[in-house]
Amino acid sequence: MIAPKHYSDTRPDAGYQKLALWRICAVALSFGLLVWFVILDLGIGPSNMSLASVLDTLIAGPNGADKAATTIIWYLRMPQSLMGVIVGACLGIAGLQMQTILDN
Repeated sequence: MIAPKHYSDTRPDAGYQKLALWRICAVALSFGLLVWFVILDLGIGPSNMSLASVLDTLIAGPNGADKAATTIIWYLRMPQSLMGVIVGACLGIAGLQMQTILDN
């Protein structure tokens, strides 16, 4: 005898809702990893700043009390890190457009 399907499996959009939820979770996880890697990128360098120092400097803003850390994070490393994120996003969009144009 075949077991009856559960009610949620009989809805026509149940598979789509699972897929949409999975995609939302994947995008949220990817965004969280991006933020984590940018923070790590800001801390890695010859000045040997700790993660706590990087976070304190980010929270204090560009006018923070520690001028050396503020200069390193906000004026030297932040522009490079943000430019890397922007260029990566642009390359991803360009690849998406090429695949759409070429029906790949």
